[in-house]
Amino acid sequence: MFIKLKKGKKEKKVMEVISIIISIVSLIILIIPKVGTIAYIPAVIGLFLGIIAVSINKEDKSRKKLGIIGIIISAIAIFICYIVISKATIKANETFANDLQKSIMNSMQSTKLDVNADLTTLNALINK
Repeated sequence: MFIKLKKGKKEKKVMEVISIIISIVSLIILIIPKVGTIAYIPAVIGLFLGIIAVSINKEDKSRKKLGIIGIIISAIAIFICYIVISKATIKANETFANDLQKSIMNSMQSTKLDVNADLTTLNALINK
């Protein structure tokens, strides 16, 4: 994935820019409802590209800064993804727990009614 262009004064800052762009795309994906949970994929890709860009450009400070910016944006996106996924998981667990509790209560209620009906029938048979 290493793209080499002309060496010299006008060398392109490709990997650093790609890292920043992918990281920003992950932040944009986070805004979209019900799709935002997959934003961690481009965020992790942007993080790796930023790390590679920083490690390759140890001497060139301007390129290294762009790589660090990509790393920071990716880290922010990953953190926000973690929060979004955690909240979704908590909400799903609460919904499941509430549904399970309602189901158990309904089951107990219908069982109680069946027992009461059986007892009424049994008493009626005994009293005859």
